[in-house]
Amino acid sequence: LPAWAAEVYSSNIVGYQKVSLDATEFSLFGTQFFDIGESGIDIQSLVVGAEEGDSIQFFNGTDYEVYSFAPETYDDTYEVDYGPGWNSDETGLRAQKTIQPGQAFWYQSQTTKNVTFSGEVKTNATVTAQGLGSFQLVNIATPSTVDLQSVNFEGISEGDVIEFYNPQTRTYDTFSYAPETYDETYETDFGPGWNSDETGLRAEKMVDIGVGFWIQAAGAEITISR
Repeated sequence: LPAWAAEVYSSNIVGYQKVSLDATEFSLFGTQFFDIGESGIDIQSLVVGAEEGDSIQFFNGTDYEVYSFAPETYDDTYEVDYGPGWNSDETGLRAQKTIQPGQAFWYQSQTTKNVTFSGEVKTNATVTAQGLGSFQLVNIATPSTVDLQSVNFEGISEGDVIEFYNPQTRTYDTFSYAPETYDETYETDFGPGWNSDETGLRAEKMVDIGVGFWIQAAGAEITISR
């Protein structure tokens, strides 16, 4: 099962994150990394340790964009022989894909192994998700583990939902936003925050570095920051 093997180190604003993967299992990741001086990171420079047949899948609101890792690719149009890298499954050619900070994706490894995500780290990054009732894949673009209740979701409203994939059960842990929640056990009235759909109570949820999740919001736009 996916395991977070390292924190992100950023003494000189460059960081890395090492994760372990099981063969053929899907893992839901997000990125908090940038190319140096850029607004996102090129898919070709994000992952170290990918192998032939590994795939990355991005949800575009209606369908998935799929990219597969290949040891080499020859482009007939430009007569160029590319080395190892990510190809678009749609075109079969070397992909030109920029991953925005806070954009989440599915990763499927063909073997059990470790891979490393790396790039520039920014501690004040914000993530924008389109709402209007649709599901979007996002993550919290910060280089540290955070308490879900401490994350700022600007534009969120009652009944909006986030879902974290649980690889152990292959199901989702669901949390819904509530303006207030009364806990009879502790006789405590909590203000706005996220409740567990399983218990109906205020959630105690830590979000690890690079964990992606689904968000469904009624508002037109949600801004996520920490």
